[in-house]
Amino acid sequence: MTQSLPPSDSPAAPHARLRRALVISYAASGSSLAVLWVLFGLIIPPGSPDGCTTGLYEGTYADLLVPLHLLAFAVMAAATGWLARERSPERRVGRGTVLALCLCCAYVLAASAFHILAGWPAIVALLGVGPLAFTFVVGALIHTVITRRAPLTADERWRRHALVGQAGVWLGLTFGLLATFAASYVNNAGLFCF
Repeated sequence: MTQSLPPSDSPAAPHARLRRALVISYAASGSSLAVLWVLFGLIIPPGSPDGCTTGLYEGTYADLLVPLHLLAFAVMAAATGWLARERSPERRVGRGTVLALCLCCAYVLAASAFHILAGWPAIVALLGVGPLAFTFVVGALIHTVITRRAPLTADERWRRHALVGQAGVWLGLTFGLLATFAASYVNNAGLFCF
């Protein structure tokens, strides 16, 4: 016998809606980062130096670096906004989320136009993503254990999981994507020219 879930617009299924939104947002964000790591780390070979340059070496790697990271940003921003919408009781994206996404979009557009704006934030993200990810994963595991043991309804339990999931998607959008860009850039750049 199979069980059918109520439709996602049904008020009887908030935990199913949150669970689906959380899984899809994590899958979209995680796969965006993983595709970038695989493409720029394993598949697309970095360019080779042709003389002395302190920028990216010419070639496919350099041509795809910014557009693919912008595409990943769009996917991750959409996943972040959608998860925020699904978390909201009114099923609307809150003003804070809209403002934060607008600030992220403004930074990404400015950094795409003026590459110098991406330098220091990318280095900070590259150095800080490991400790931040570790701290987040440990905190999320502790939160999961505490939430599972608490006498909560399924709706409240998934509301709490979605809140932690929203923080994880934001970390991926801000630090994870910027760290991926920095690592990909450094993999193909002639940083020092002697």
